[in-house]
Amino acid sequence: MVRNRIIAALVSVVALVSMTGCSNATANVAATVDGYVITEKAVRGAAAGMTEMLGSDPRFDGSDFVGFVLQSAVVGRMVTEALDQMGSPIADDVRDQYWNQVYQDGMVEYPLWTDSRTRSAMVAMVDWEIVNDMAQNGKIDGNRFMELFNGFTVTVNPRYGTWDPDNMWVTSRTTGAVGNPLADPTVFAVPSPS
Repeated sequence: MVRNRIIAALVSVVALVSMTGCSNATANVAATVDGYVITEKAVRGAAAGMTEMLGSDPRFDGSDFVGFVLQSAVVGRMVTEALDQMGSPIADDVRDQYWNQVYQDGMVEYPLWTDSRTRSAMVAMVDWEIVNDMAQNGKIDGNRFMELFNGFTVTVNPRYGTWDPDNMWVTSRTTGAVGNPLADPTVFAVPSPS
């Protein structure tokens, strides 16, 4: 059960959401996680970096990079907080090593990991893989992790949608979550968790 929830969360962290509508929500706040503010400026800046790098690649036609970055920011913050509360934070050198082993070969033409604008969105993907490994290898209590993860209060600016705690993703207000071209196996060669 825990493994399935973590795997489902990994899939959802890379799910892109559609951006529609407008809102009267607090200016410059894209979302909050237990009071931690994720700013629209940060989300849009990272999305602009992704668009600059990936926008002319036909594999990413129609991609919603703003939605991807917001999803990553929300879930990434939740993962970080849960692991911190468990006393098991993930160090940057561990992330770098994981990226270089798993992702790098599939994305050598794009500096998503090293560009300061886009790295945080990629960190959330890597962190989910590492959490999955940690739970499977008994380095963390997966049930405790999910208990903490599910205990956070998430608020999303209605312009972007709502937080869906059952699926652990941001769902668009009008269209729901959509597929993620970054998960294309020709782009990221990500092994399925065993």
